Amino acid sequence: MNKDELDRFNEADKKIHPVETQWHFPIMTAAGFIPETTEGVGFVRSYVYTHPDGRKIRATTGVNGDYWNDMTVNKGGYWCDLKAYVKRV
Repeated sequence: MNKDELDRFNEADKKIHPVETQWHFPIMTAAGFIPETTEGVGFVRSYVYTHPDGRKIRATTGVNGDYWNDMTVNKGGYWCDLKAYVKRV
């Protein structure tokens, strides 16, 4: 990667991504979770959600990074499992 390419890469990694634009937002908010993280920066970013009952789930998204982790019970999975999981718990 030459300097110009590296500069463009580094600049792109500064992009701000509002939580409302992420794949997990409609799933989590429909299940009653509230986003603590309102925006993420870069190619891979994490967003934390809390539920009024105290549960916390972190959703990570970006380049090869679409997965989640229930921080309350240390369970996790990939994007395709999240909707079923939050409906179950």
